[in-house]
Amino acid sequence: MAQEDEVRVIQLQKLRGRMDKGLAEAERGEGADGDEFMRQDD
Repeated sequence: MAQEDEVRVIQLQKLRGRMDKGLAEAERGEGADGDEFMRQDD
């Protein structure tokens, strides 16, 4: 169970990072295709 929690935390950290990146790009006026963004694996 603890390992599953750790995996979930890592997944959420990655998602938050991607969201932060997208918000920063939007604030700079850089558009991103939503489908393309979701396919990225950064």
